[in-house]
Amino acid sequence: MQRIEKILQQNNESELDEFKKEIQKLIDDELSGKSKTAHFMKIGGEEFNINDLTEEDMEMYYKIKSKKAELEEFKKYKEKFFLEKKIHLRRDKCLQFIHQIYL
Repeated sequence: MQRIEKILQQNNESELDEFKKEIQKLIDDELSGKSKTAHFMKIGGEEFNINDLTEEDMEMYYKIKSKKAELEEFKKYKEKFFLEKKIHLRRDKCLQFIHQIYL
């Protein structure tokens, strides 16, 4: 059983790594001028850090990107991060990024 769990964890980690690469490309395009967006500007004096992204962020990003996210589902996701804001300020920045790009 531990072997199966380890394989599943490695698969999830590689998916998260691919997601982070996709986001890094968006950041690079913005910084180089290829993209005219400003989603990755410094927020509150700190730069956006892709290492703060989680599997939950990845799932919501792809749901929103594919227009499969339900409004209530997004509200719950958003509320969770506002409740955790004092503890997880960096994760709140990830939410802002997703919100700015796709809503």
